[in-house]
Formats: sequence, structure tokens, C-alpha cells
Amino acid sequence: MNKYLLFVAASFLLAFGCQSGTSNQDQKSDNAGTGTTNLPVSVLKSYFLLNTVEIKERQCWLLPNAQAFSDHFGLGKTIENEISIPHFDTDFIAAIAVPPTTRMTDIRVSKIVQEGDAANVHFEIVEGKDQLTWTAQPVLLFSFPRKEQIKTINFIQNNVQISSFPAPAPDGEQLNKTNGGSVLTNYFFTENVLTDNAPYCTVIGNQPEFSKRLMAHKTTSFISPDFNKEVIIGMALQQTQQATELHFESASEENGEINVRFQLRKGGSQTYAIKPTAIVDVNRGNAQSVSFFLDGKKIKTLPMPPVVPTEAPAGSPAQ
Repeated sequence: MNKYLLFVAASFLLAFGCQSGTSNQDQKSDNAGTGTTNLPVSVLKSYFLLNTVEIKERQCWLLPNAQAFSDHFGLGKTIENEISIPHFDTDFIAAIAVPPTTRMTDIRVSKIVQEGDAANVHFEIVEGKDQLTWTAQPVLLFSFPRKEQIKTINFIQNNVQISSFPAPAPDGEQLNKTNGGSVLTNYFFTENVLTDNAPYCTVIGNQPEFSKRLMAHKTTSFISPDFNKEVIIGMALQQTQQATELHFESASEENGEINVRFQLRKGGSQTYAIKPTAIVDVNRGNAQSVSFFLDGKKIKTLPMPPVVPTEAPAGSPAQ
């Protein structure tokens, strides 16, 4: 049976690494006589194309907001990887994909050039000769700076324009802050709290438990939630080798209970195993319990942990 492999890989990073050898300043001076400007490109790492997105031929996308992004891509979260957060207010977010293939296929953006009110994305698709033992889904997800002058984004392959999109308006919505909660994207459960009795559900109501049960990616500063007003809600599923996101949908308080809804979203198979997790910061409100929903089904209800008074520093006046 064919396996599907996520393909935002080191080869893509290498392609961009080669491009980044020239500084922005050098690029602008090189193009001064033509009135064009080369724009920097950033690969958005650790996402996979959802298996609900059908690719029948080469496809280019311009993703204007968090909803459009979520309709196409899931978050491939592991303990090791760092999540790149798209910024729809300051960047254009774009993607290129080709149909599933059994050949090693590399999608590369050679340059993005601003010419007048257009940004031209020059890309190439390089197909290798070697046959793979699985079916791969090549996709490249990237961003480049938003400029007020840019009104059109063109995708150009081998000097032939393939697609053209009007530049979307800036969107301030963030992918990790929506519908009553803030997703702690670059946080993970420590191994000692995970069991095979999935789904694992937890409500964390104080700093000691937060520090004990969660770890941050090495590039992320450890935060200190205000547990007088907030709780950390988490869920983890069984380990799988399929690209899988445990997607936070919403959190809402109803009749003294916070209902937290998650959705399971899948891509293709991978060469490594992951344990899908979601960790969300939500307001306590006046709730007495928290109910966990997965794909519309209630799977567990836990009591709201009590507020733990913070001890005043030594020598501070009594309240």
C-alpha cells in the first residue's frame, strides 16, 4: 500500500540557503538599473498538506488569512521541531504543490522580484530520476514581506506565468489565537506525563504543575500564565506515523462548564512517529469543570483546579 510522505524537507531549506548568500542590500544595488527589488523568502516549517486537499495538477496558493491557511495545512508538531508562525499582517503567505509522486521531487523558489506593483515568484520543480518506495506529496510553504505597493502576486515557472492573484489585505488574526483560547504552539508535554491510555487530557491550574508537565522548545521563552485568571488545557493522542494535527477549534463557557473542542486533521504517512498534542491557554471565567470534545464527541470532563494563592515575597506588607 502506498505511503504518503510530507515533503517540506531539508532540500527546500538548502534551496533557500543557496539563495540567501546574497544580502538584500546587494540585491537591491544589483537591480537598481531595472527598478526591481528582490524580496527575501522564508520557509514555513513543520506543516503538512491536509489529505482533504486534492492535488490533480501543479497548484499555487496565496493564503490571505488564518482560516484559508487552516483549510489547507495542518501542524506537524513533534518534541524536536520548531513551529514557524505565519504573520498575515506583515507577510504574504504562499504555497506550491504538485500531485503525489513516487519520484523524489524538489520545489524551489529561485527568487521573488518586486517589479512596480507586482511581486513575481519565480520557482522551479525538479524531479529526480530515482524511484521511491512510497508515494510522496511535494509541497513548499513560504512567506515574503508584505509591501504596500504590491497589488498582484504572479507565480512564474521557467519564465512562464502559471497563476496570478490580487494581493490580499492585511489580516491581523493570528493562527494560534482564536475562538476563546491561545494555542501554545512551541510547547510540549514532558514524556513522564504521557501514557498509552490515549487520549490524555489535563487541566493545569498552577505554575508548579505547568513547569512539571510542559516543556518549551529551545528557541521559545518559558511563559508564566496568570493562573488566577487562566488555566492550561491539554490533550495528547496515541503515537502515529501519519501526519496528524490535533487542531484546537474553540473554547466556550456554558452553564458553569468550559467546553473545549478539538478536531483531528490528517495528511500522509511519515518516516517518523509523532504523538499529536494540543496545549491551549483559556480564561477560567466562572467555570467549575472542563469538558473535552474530539471531532464533536465528548470524551472526558475534569474539575476546574482551584486557584492557588501566590505567596507574597518575604518582607512585603500584609494584605
